[in-house]
Amino acid sequence: MRIVLAGGGTAGHIEPALAIAVELETTLLSKKNDIHFVGGFRGLESRLVPNRGYQLHQIDIVGLPRKINLTLFQYPLRLWRAKNALVKLFQEIKPDLLLGFGGYVAAPSYLAARKLNIPIVIHEANAQPGVANRKAAKFATLVIDAFAGSISNAVTLGVPVRSELRNLNRLEKQAEARDYFGFPRQGKVLLVFGGSQGAEQINKAVSEISYQLLEEHINVLHIVGDLNLDRYLSKTGSNDARYKVIGYCERMDLAYAAADLAITRSGALTVAELACVGLPAILVPYPVGNGEQEKNAAELVAVGAAQLVLNSDCTGKLMLSRIKPLLSNSELLIRMSDQAKSIARPTAAKDIVSHLNKLVQK
Repeated sequence: MRIVLAGGGTAGHIEPALAIAVELETTLLSKKNDIHFVGGFRGLESRLVPNRGYQLHQIDIVGLPRKINLTLFQYPLRLWRAKNALVKLFQEIKPDLLLGFGGYVAAPSYLAARKLNIPIVIHEANAQPGVANRKAAKFATLVIDAFAGSISNAVTLGVPVRSELRNLNRLEKQAEARDYFGFPRQGKVLLVFGGSQGAEQINKAVSEISYQLLEEHINVLHIVGDLNLDRYLSKTGSNDARYKVIGYCERMDLAYAAADLAITRSGALTVAELACVGLPAILVPYPVGNGEQEKNAAELVAVGAAQLVLNSDCTGKLMLSRIKPLLSNSELLIRMSDQAKSIARPTAAKDIVSHLNKLVQK
């Protein structure tokens, strides 16, 4: 059995694919060489996939521009060239199926697989599907989603997350995690992040209240995104050991374990991870795209595991008014944690691989 995994750009597309790769390697495939990733040159996949020991085939492609510009007019030609390059690649690899996760790499992958009659499986992680997955769902062999009803004729299995998060006990890991980041073992820790690329509005709002947070004896792990690191290192409070500013975190398992509360965007992967580890959160949906992040947040908010703050309302003053009552109420945090876990799908990777196996065996 040989499988191609197509997804790239942000961690939200790549980490679920990597979780599937690990599950495939441990339960189904005889060797790592049977797993092939397709990605771009600019996305996180160029770093994450090789670092995890998997083959990455890179193509020259960009996402469909949302504005009328030169790149938009160039897109059809670039898509056509990328599809042709992938047709040649797939003819060499001879995969048994293609599993696509959406994003800019998925579109040419779906077209190439369709041309060669390779079975196509789509995984849609968001509550509002993207263009590539929505179009390809019409001719895919199998469609899997994370939010029931988000895409037609889909099997709802959830978002696959890394094994270290599926098995994470935050309380058991807390002391080790706080030692790792240099935080005291006692007291409260606030985790702030905006996905793999950071989030400007969240970064700005929280940095504005850095002094107030420290005055309240709240430790902060602020993951600002690599491109924002130098700017936010110079912000007030970043020289205090209790307010740690980093660009990217390779050990999100320890970040989650160290924290009592998170402030973050509500990408599908983030929502799935928060549920899996049972971390209460204040969610600030990214306001562009298809509006999927606000819909992604809805279930966590509905069960009382998270609070919602719109991006336009995300100011330092408002965030402080949300943070203080939550971190001062340990019983509420425990209830929120339990509610988050109640909607988690920790077996998503295993369930998806089971469906892939059944498909290939037909």
